[in-house]
Amino acid sequence: AAGGGDGDSSSSSSSSSSSSDAAFVADADAGYAAEPPMKVRVATAALYLGVGAGASALLDRSFDDVGFVFALATCGTIAATVFEVGRPRTPTRGEAQAQDALENAFLDFAET
Repeated sequence: AAGGGDGDSSSSSSSSSSSSDAAFVADADAGYAAEPPMKVRVATAALYLGVGAGASALLDRSFDDVGFVFALATCGTIAATVFEVGRPRTPTRGEAQAQDALENAFLDFAET
């Protein structure tokens, strides 16, 4: 009986994972902010780690001056931070629906 329960819990967590993956894809396709699944986060982190290590190795071999490479990395980090801070935040599906409801309520009020 214990083995059957384990199989049931893994299948329910698998279907829960699939439904959260589908919800992420649906929200992302509709243009809403959504929390990515763990496998997307891990894949993204691995990609960025690989690209960063490759860029570091390439720059270290291309330029003899480590100070120049450090300055280049610092400038890139500052530019990325300014871009990230200045970028408008995308609302979640719930936030967008609440905003639409508020706007509709205001328009109803304004028409009366």
